[in-house]
Amino acid sequence: MKILITNLQLDERTGTEVVVRDLDAGLRRRGHDVCVYTPRPGALAEEMRADGAIVVDDVASTPWTPDVIHGHQTVETATALAAFPTTPALYVCHDRLHPDDAPLRSPAVRRYVSVDRNCDERIRLEAGIPAELTRLIHNAVDMRRFVPRDRLPRRPRRVAVFSNYAVRGGYVEEVRAACAARGLDVEVIGAGVGTAVDRPEEILGRYDLVVGKGRCVLEALAVGCAVVVADAGGLASIVTADDVADLRDWNFGARCLQRPVTASTVGEEIDRYDPRDAARASAWIRQVADLERALDAYEALYEEVRLEGVPDGHRTTWVGLLDEQVARAGALEAVARSGAVLLGSALSPGAAHQVALRPLTTPGFVEAGATTSVLLAVRNGSSETLHSLGDAPLFASYHLLDADGRPMGIEGERTRFETPLPPGAERILRVRVQAPGEPGRCTVALDLVQEGRTWLRDLTGRHGPDLDLVVESPREGDATWTLSRLALLEPVDVVRDAVFTTLRFATAPTAGMLTFAESPVFLDRALASGAAAAVVVPPALVDQVPAPIGVITSETPRGTFARLHEALATRTDLYRHHQPSTIDPSADVHPSAVIDEIDVEIGPGVVIGPHVTLSGPVRLEADVRVMAGAVLGSAGFQTITDGGRRVEMPHAGGVAVGARTVVFPGAIVARGLFGTDTTIGADGRIGNGAFVSHDCRVGERTTIGHGAVVNGNVEVGSDTWLGPGATVSNNLRIGDGARVSLGATVISEVPDGGHVTGLPAMGHAAALRAVASMRKVRR
Repeated sequence: MKILITNLQLDERTGTEVVVRDLDAGLRRRGHDVCVYTPRPGALAEEMRADGAIVVDDVASTPWTPDVIHGHQTVETATALAAFPTTPALYVCHDRLHPDDAPLRSPAVRRYVSVDRNCDERIRLEAGIPAELTRLIHNAVDMRRFVPRDRLPRRPRRVAVFSNYAVRGGYVEEVRAACAARGLDVEVIGAGVGTAVDRPEEILGRYDLVVGKGRCVLEALAVGCAVVVADAGGLASIVTADDVADLRDWNFGARCLQRPVTASTVGEEIDRYDPRDAARASAWIRQVADLERALDAYEALYEEVRLEGVPDGHRTTWVGLLDEQVARAGALEAVARSGAVLLGSALSPGAAHQVALRPLTTPGFVEAGATTSVLLAVRNGSSETLHSLGDAPLFASYHLLDADGRPMGIEGERTRFETPLPPGAERILRVRVQAPGEPGRCTVALDLVQEGRTWLRDLTGRHGPDLDLVVESPREGDATWTLSRLALLEPVDVVRDAVFTTLRFATAPTAGMLTFAESPVFLDRALASGAAAAVVVPPALVDQVPAPIGVITSETPRGTFARLHEALATRTDLYRHHQPSTIDPSADVHPSAVIDEIDVEIGPGVVIGPHVTLSGPVRLEADVRVMAGAVLGSAGFQTITDGGRRVEMPHAGGVAVGARTVVFPGAIVARGLFGTDTTIGADGRIGNGAFVSHDCRVGERTTIGHGAVVNGNVEVGSDTWLGPGATVSNNLRIGDGARVSLGATVISEVPDGGHVTGLPAMGHAAALRAVASMRKVRR
């Protein structure tokens, strides 16, 4: 067969130039007549001619009419088609972005070949070529030239940066720094530093570890080096036997380079060096990337194209070629003007490794066959845009796993990205989860799925996030919380079942509460209010709990109570139904502020200063101002001792701040403990460094002075003033219009309009008399 190959140049041994040299030699060995047309011949052209190749710089000098044109680069392929208007062609795309590689649309081009999936997207999505006319033929290496090196050492000793794009400075210095920290020598091979080599196969075997991308990776792997895929565009990873096939599908190229090249990131990959694994990756490359396989594929495609021929009546002309290119350019311009995006067809492994999933809520309980939901944060750390559009849309979904971790054959409902998620951004998706039809326990394995392609965990090999799901028998009416239901969530010994609505300490009784008591005295206190629906007690006190109050028995009631609270707070919606955070468009939020992704509601006109922390649930009504360094929604101080171990109870409530309130720098307001909110009324003032603890209720127009401390479960009335440095003990009431003098310590209630002073605080008049008396004594 007579084959005409085109290429922009044959001078500098770039990727396509080496491909042309190897194709020409291989096809001639197989008995074909080959001519190479290049308008810019050079050193490589002379080398090929010396080997017997026909290389011309004028297509008219082609010694015969070709049966097939093998086209590289747009203009050169067009030149050949115009010179041989009845010869069919195939076009090979080697680069996703370079203008010289724009696929040439013409009826004479019968097939379009991509060397990786990135180029395949350019052919199909940008050039609009139907999939049935496309083929994927990977780049290959002449394994007769690239022979295996000796076995790699246990630790690498010599490192090469192998790239024509490597220059002094930039990413090369980061590689040097990573290697220097590990005592490794580094050499740079490439035109950018004047050390390009004509025969890399003769020197690559001297190095244990090579850093490069694209064809450089392929050649280094063929020799048997360990390889880190990196270049000026970024870092992928060290090539392993597990991921070499995926990386090859993307030609070890730009779409794999999803991480920054720093001494730290390069060092991490160097530390993954494994000579045995590198040998397995090399063996696989030598098997599948042999030039002979590529020649087989091209020979079959040449015959396919030759037999198909140019469509009847068609003669390729320059005018026709230009018309095709202009029409496609116009279509792409229309896409750009519309603000639409060209959608990629697949998520590369490098990009997949930079996508992070983080559940913000858990499914907890659900009836058999019913649905619940999970809020899932998706962080796009890759350089690609994630979307649910096009021919391979990306969705959030899940698998259900049984108690032994085996798939239950259930793929979850798809949750789409309503708008594309750009690089560096995060999005919260509400993933609907349907429970299996039978009661029991299972695991929800959250994931992303590219429809018709792959699941994220299959692409990355990473597992998680996995969440526990308790599946209940169907109930009549609304589900209520009972002790027996609670035991499904967290194993406990239920002596007598009962319905409860919340958890509380006995010192703050609330109707329907589940509480605990460790002694007869505390049990009497828990029962005295009549609010207890159930109680956790030691075995010795079980008989002292009257029916119908529910009973859980435990040797450590306090610890069991804390454990139940944590399970309910983190794995159920007993205390709260979670929602994504919202910020009114009119709010002014400083970029250094830290705001939870869920359960924060910022109203109109709110101003959030620098380094403020809002840890949800937090609700700020209109025109609230929160100054620098303040923390709203901190955990309060609720530590218990369980079996000699100190445990913090999670604060499941929130913080609600009324309109026009000002929170001064450094102030802290803690969340409620058992699902209720710590509330600050409208038009309030919380001073510099003040602390308001869990479950406090502060009225309207009240001032908490600088450095004041209000301990847990305190009610402070409206129009009240707490002076700077004042301290209020827990479980007290400070009445409407009351005044607490600066530095006072309050250990008892203050009536409406009262005024207290001193340590401990007493009536202000009494305090003045006491001071006067002390002054008389001093005299």
